[in-house]
Amino acid sequence: MIAIPTFKCGIVDIDDTAAAHVRAMRNPESDNQRILVVASSMSFRQIAKILRKEFAPQGSFVYLLIKKFVD
Repeated sequence: MIAIPTFKCGIVDIDDTAAAHVRAMRNPESDNQRILVVASSMSFRQIAKILRKEFAPQGSFVYLLIKKFVD
């Protein structure tokens, strides 16, 4: 069976991540706290489609399915 993981992961722009770091450093209430920064979530299939569209013109191929590795 060929498949791609169906779960999603959080996505955030690097500039937003940097801004969150600066804001946390300036806020004493964030001392010793864990800060989660997520703008949206995407499935691995959605991410692969975006990468395929972006990098295909450069000759790269992004697999939308993973190869069979377990019998």
